[in-house]
Amino acid sequence: MFTLVPMRSVLLRVLCLVGLADGAFPRGGLPDGDDLLVRVRQLGDHDRRAEDRQLLLDAVLAAGDHLVITYAGRDERTNEVLPPAVPVNELLSVIDASVRLGDGRPAREMVVRHHPLPPTDPACFAPGVPGVVGPRGFDRRRLRGPRAGWRT
Repeated sequence: MFTLVPMRSVLLRVLCLVGLADGAFPRGGLPDGDDLLVRVRQLGDHDRRAEDRQLLLDAVLAAGDHLVITYAGRDERTNEVLPPAVPVNELLSVIDASVRLGDGRPAREMVVRHHPLPPTDPACFAPGVPGVVGPRGFDRRRLRGPRAGWRT
């Protein structure tokens, strides 16, 4: 497992970046209260957010065959849709701007996969989900809930 460090010269066949949710990446946070240098920013000062954006770009370029970026797309309590980190959203915008699909859909729909949050979601038990040969869930106790809600 790697941390997000400069990887300009390292080529990886598969690169997975996990947890790039909004607010978690790029690094933010408040500066130390006793650091007098950050009170007045000067040209050329160290900027952690810009450094993190550069590290993400380096990681994307280091991915040889596959790049997997994950983030929690929904709130675990309210199921509200959560955005990815701003640099990830910008990467998706670049994909939309540079790739044209024949049917007019945005190109991000070809690379973004939404997985159901609750393990009792009917989609977990439906075969033929993209990227999965069979159903994703096999727990028969959890299957009872979706079956009770299905109207066939």
